[in-house]
Amino acid sequence: MPNLIGQETQFDARHQLQTFKPLITYKCSSKLNFFLCSIYTPMCDVNTHYLIGPCRPLCEHVRARCAPFLRVFDFNWPENLNCSRFPIKNSVGGAMCMEGPEDLEEDINSLKSAISSSSINNNNLELNDKFNKPNHIDLPLDPSMKQMLQVINLNNEKSITIK
Repeated sequence: MPNLIGQETQFDARHQLQTFKPLITYKCSSKLNFFLCSIYTPMCDVNTHYLIGPCRPLCEHVRARCAPFLRVFDFNWPENLNCSRFPIKNSVGGAMCMEGPEDLEEDINSLKSAISSSSINNNNLELNDKFNKPNHIDLPLDPSMKQMLQVINLNNEKSITIK
């Protein structure tokens, strides 16, 4: 049975997953791995033979955090991962989807990891040369994200300035 983007073999899925390696390495979202697994190896309901992929909010969460990093490498969010394709939530007798793990603590840990190799100043994330492409990207830092960043205690010489 094909996965949610029509791939029939594990080889094809594994090959395409390699394109996400920079995002996985950089840990742009604590939910990225779960999201990718839900796309490339979705659950299958044996009674209905339907594939159960991600819920739309999970996709939107990952896209909001990872699409800016893709743009650094001159890539757009993949069309086959268009979040509007996925159900908003599970419904009795209707569409089923995977919501993904809770993320507050995981996002804080992901931010710690990302920040330890970068710096954030005035809502811009400066990437180091980890991927041989130093750059600035604009990240939409909402108030809750700013609050999380302000409580992170880094154990190195990096600093965060948020205005």
